[in-house]
This record gives sequence, structure tokens and C-alpha cells, in this order.
Amino acid sequence: SSGVWWHPSPWPMTASEHAPVASPSWPPGVAPPARSALVHGLVRKLRDRAEAEGLAAVLGSGVSFRALQASDRSELEALHEEWFPVRYGSQFYDEIFESGTMLGLAAVVDSGEAPELLLGAVTLRTSFAEPRMDMNSVLAGGRRSCMEGAAAYIPTLGVLDEARGQGIGAELLQRIVLLAQEKLPGLEAVWLHMVSYNETGLRLYLRSGFSPVREFPHFYNFHGSMWDSILLARYFGAGRPPATPILALQKAKEMLSAQAISFLAAACGLLAECCCRKRLSAD
Repeated sequence: SSGVWWHPSPWPMTASEHAPVASPSWPPGVAPPARSALVHGLVRKLRDRAEAEGLAAVLGSGVSFRALQASDRSELEALHEEWFPVRYGSQFYDEIFESGTMLGLAAVVDSGEAPELLLGAVTLRTSFAEPRMDMNSVLAGGRRSCMEGAAAYIPTLGVLDEARGQGIGAELLQRIVLLAQEKLPGLEAVWLHMVSYNETGLRLYLRSGFSPVREFPHFYNFHGSMWDSILLARYFGAGRPPATPILALQKAKEMLSAQAISFLAAACGLLAECCCRKRLSAD
């Protein structure tokens, strides 16, 4: 999953000394946390160098993608605190950087100075110690299929605020899906959760081939407020979402809502027609 990728938009030249910009995952109305990741200071230095030496001389071959390394751990922890309104414990990072039970990819720029700039990262789980509560909503085969290697889960995906809008998130997503297919020959689905207010994330996932499967009401508790989750999945081969009673009920509710709207519209039309006939009769 390594390789070089270049986008022509010169993001370091336009990065500003702005206040922290909230990640799309951050709850509306809640101030984003202070930025503690080292990469923000490096971006400022890189921008100054680019102004003096030229962008090409500073960036070289551009953005490259590689596996997350042990040296990324502290920076990834700091970025996750900026990107997500939930704190991931040390066990989460141990699985990526020590035991290897989770995988991860990084988008980096090598400016010729250590350390590399970590612009974005995505994580992936291809095996599960125990079933998850959402597995029955992912595949027709339910938890059993997911536990037997037919599905992979994306816990996190984030991009540095100075580097958003450059296609880095889409590239990370595409590469992690390819990695999942490489690790799981029988892969039928890759799934993830996103908070319902994250419209930017939803557009990204839809463009990347993911489809909304179901909604989990009050799934997240962020800063004292409850938020719904949308489960999205991308299917491969014979993979398809399950027709569970819960999903069928949701679909029935949607159909009933649509039918109710149609019924009301028809009733309003009949009422208007009756009123019109009454006026004509009176005349």
C-alpha cells in the first residue's frame, strides 16, 4: 500500500495561522480542542520554506502512503484527539503498533527534515476477538460471516485540517479497502460508522462506493449529547446487506411515511375539488 500520489493544489502555500478548525466528526456547537500535534508547526515551517524556495523544491514527489509505523504513535494519538470527540485508549493503539491485530495506513510528506508530516491516517480491523453488536446489520450471513473473514471494519479515518479538500481522505479510503481485500480473500463487505451530522464524511463515503445500511439511534454520547450513527458498507462479490426484521421494519416505516404523504396529498386534492364544485353549484 505504499506509493506516491500528487495533487496539484499547493496546500502548504495556503495554510494559514488560523484558530483550530473543527473536524467534521466534531459535534456542532462544541469548540474544537487545542491542536497539540507536532505536524501543525511543521506545516507552518514548510509553508515558509515553500515561499522562499518554491513548492516543488520542498515537497519533492508529493504525498506518499505507507503503513503506520511505531514512530507515528504519539502523533496519531494527538491527531485523533483533534479529529474525534471520543478518546481511544492505549489498547487501541497497542493493537496497531504492537500486536498488529489492527492495520493502518498513513499519508505523509517527506520534506527532507525529520519527522515526516503525517497528513492523514486510516485504521482497519480484519479479525475480531468476539462478535460486535452491529455485525448482524452488515451481511446477510450475520455475525458468523463477519467472524469468519467475510467483513472488515474501519474504526477511524482522519485528515489534517490544513490538508483537507485535497483528496487525501478518498485516497486513504481506497487504499485501505484494497488492503482489506488483500488480507481477506473472501471479503464481502467493509463497514464503518459515522455520526449523523457529518455531511462531509457522508459525501466522501458515498463517492467511494459505500452505501447507508441502517441507522442506530442515540449511538454516540459526545459532550453530554446523544447522536445517531449511520452504518455504511461497501459490498463485494456475493456480499449484500441482511434482510433482518429490524431493517425490514425501518424500510416499512419509510414506505408507510411515503404512503402517508401520498394519501394526504390525494386527500387535499379531493378536498380542493369538492370545494370547487360547491362554489360552482352555488353560482
